[in-house]
Amino acid sequence: MSYVALMAMCILFIELFIRLKMRDRIDRIFKVSIEAAKIITSKELSDKQKEVLVRRSSMTLLKATLTFSSLFLFMAMAVFGVRLAFIYFSPGMKAHLDQSILSPVVMVLLTISAIIYVWLRGAIERRLQST
Repeated sequence: MSYVALMAMCILFIELFIRLKMRDRIDRIFKVSIEAAKIITSKELSDKQKEVLVRRSSMTLLKATLTFSSLFLFMAMAVFGVRLAFIYFSPGMKAHLDQSILSPVVMVLLTISAIIYVWLRGAIERRLQST
């Protein structure tokens, strides 16, 4: 039963990651960071221009980072909520669930399962879009 709970938490995390467009948010943070680095190393801009542009980039980066962090915290709370629900409905499972999540073998199996889930999800999504 603890493996079902772990897999449910894993699937929930994956679905939230995809539906909240977390990958796009990460890409945005990297893009703004790279733009800021290019501004700083630019030889064509004056120091005053660099200061203004870097300040603007830092605000954009702060907003993007705070948004990402808030959504990631929401995802963690949702996954933890699923854990609490499983423990509530099966109180004896807490020790086994805690022990399982720390097991390297279980972590490898969860990772492989997550990869297979994402692959199957993508295949089904492509199939549905093509028809």
